[in-house]
Amino acid sequence: MKFLLFACAFLTVLSAVYGAVAIQLADPDHPGHCYSDEFGQMNYGDEKTLENCVRAFCSDDGTISLASCGLIAAPCGSIPGDLSKPYPDCCHKAKSCE
Repeated sequence: MKFLLFACAFLTVLSAVYGAVAIQLADPDHPGHCYSDEFGQMNYGDEKTLENCVRAFCSDDGTISLASCGLIAAPCGSIPGDLSKPYPDCCHKAKSCE
């Protein structure tokens, strides 16, 4: 029984931190800030939550890092995220097995 509880806790933590990360290189046609055709201009240090709970962060070198929640495969299911909230509060949450 202890192993089952440990496995549930481990998988819950693992599923909560497993997400996707991508980097968009700096656009040489837009120096001095970050730019993307998808969501426009961002100033260095700016952060935006995009549709589907994706976070975009503008780095000082003009690159944009994108992070998403990833998939949750929790043993006891998940609670849908609230897309009206900023990242990461908009992500799905793992249900407790208790």
